Amino acid sequence: MAMCNPCRTELYTGLYPVRGGSAWNHSAARDGLKSIVHYLSDLGYRVGISGKVHVGPDKVFPFENVNGLKRGSKSESEGTANWGISWDEFLQGLKFQLPPKVEGIYPLATALAAFGIIGMAAGELIFYPYWCLEKGYAKFVGLREDSAYWESRAHGWIRVMKWDAWCSMAVYTVSTVAFYLLGAAVLGRAGLHPKDTDMIRTLSAMYEPVFGEWAVGLFLIGAVVVLYSTFFVNNASSAYVWADAVFQIRGGQKSGTTRYSLHRFFCVALPLLAFVLFCFIPKPIAWIIFAGMMQTLMLPLLGYAAIRFRFEAGSRSFRTRKWGDIMIFVSAFGLFVAGSWLLLTLLFPGIRELG
Repeated sequence: MAMCNPCRTELYTGLYPVRGGSAWNHSAARDGLKSIVHYLSDLGYRVGISGKVHVGPDKVFPFENVNGLKRGSKSESEGTANWGISWDEFLQGLKFQLPPKVEGIYPLATALAAFGIIGMAAGELIFYPYWCLEKGYAKFVGLREDSAYWESRAHGWIRVMKWDAWCSMAVYTVSTVAFYLLGAAVLGRAGLHPKDTDMIRTLSAMYEPVFGEWAVGLFLIGAVVVLYSTFFVNNASSAYVWADAVFQIRGGQKSGTTRYSLHRFFCVALPLLAFVLFCFIPKPIAWIIFAGMMQTLMLPLLGYAAIRFRFEAGSRSFRTRKWGDIMIFVSAFGLFVAGSWLLLTLLFPGIRELG
């Protein structure tokens, strides 16, 4: 029985290879077993591994990626691990139930924060009208005119906007689900949790089963490309919002300050402020959750604004379906519930114990 995989499994679990399931080389241990990783982790230790691994599955041997320990790549050390997601697991995730609570993590609060920053990003809903007015559909429609031609043109661009929205939703949903399933298949089973400055390194582990040691570099290049473009779009949009807020508070044109000058100021000031805050609190995960919570709190305001603009006199000619009005009220109610529940959890932390 002096073979690589069975001996390692026997050493880490304390079980004979036949009982542990790894009775032959390149085989996986039985699901549900506990290894030295679990026992030491329960005592408060961080358990990593250096060099060759060659044991699996990761649920039985959830070694942590520890800085300073050069771990063998998945492709050469854990080739027997099954990363596939079954249909039963996929359907299990679609059930209307929350995962079990973990120490320090409240499923319902986490879900609402994710809803605020991913599922229904309040910031993007605020930014979108700016780009429609300055670069998109509203600019092409032109200033409002009391003519059938203008109304026809407006309806045409609204149809284009709807098609764009539906197609974008399909693309974003598919890409988000794919990224989530990849994380659940690799990070979830390996017990890896992104923490502080190790966030990029941990997330890149999702690609190690395919790219091996190249995973970190490839993921870092992709992250820079995506975050670089996101930074410019988000910063320019946020600067518009802050510039308009200050412009209106100071009395508009009477203040002698132009929107353009304020926008340029905030384009520089906002990223500098973010940099300073991160220097004092270098916890990216905490900042992401904080941003999600703040956006969730803004959702009820957006619901009110949608209803307000929907029923203004100038928009009546575009109200063609009653079910659209009904869905707006339903959506606004959902936004109100999400924002209100999160506000209550902030004021009364004990409520989080409910979910």
